[in-house]
Amino acid sequence: MSKRRRRNQKVSKREQELARRQDRMDQMRKLIIPAVLIVIVAFGIVIAMGSDSSDGPEPTDSVYVNDNNEIEIDASEVTSSARFYSYDVAGTEVRFFAVRGTDGNVRIALDACDVCYSVKKGYRQAGTNMKCNNCGNEYATDGIGTENIQGGCWPSYVPMSEEAGKILVATKGLRDKKFMF
Repeated sequence: MSKRRRRNQKVSKREQELARRQDRMDQMRKLIIPAVLIVIVAFGIVIAMGSDSSDGPEPTDSVYVNDNNEIEIDASEVTSSARFYSYDVAGTEVRFFAVRGTDGNVRIALDACDVCYSVKKGYRQAGTNMKCNNCGNEYATDGIGTENIQGGCWPSYVPMSEEAGKILVATKGLRDKKFMF
């Protein structure tokens, strides 16, 4: 075989190898771009889900304390959407929520569970239920606002009364449960 022919074969083998490498790179690009897009979309979904499923306390509304040492909440403020409040007890934010049950009655409970309070995750609303952010148990809003007589997970009871369009919550009841926060 002549030198020239061998050189042409070498050149053509080199060109063939370069063409194969280019094909592999093109195939990888075709796979990488969709894979990167899938990862970006999945990451976005995870972030969106994380922001939806709060594992911590909800933002709280400020409260007004009257001369009788009671927190006053306008009954008209309380709807079927839970509203979270906080009261400062010697530097500790004691959180509670108010929600109107399907029966029309106002329900108030601590944003802490009788059992799970040490993890300090509180509750979030799930439809007409309140859901413990720690154990996942759900409680119908119509049953909230009562003392826990069975033990176990339960939105902790806060005594309240309703007078002249105002919901009244004794601050003593919140001070007594400061340890839960």
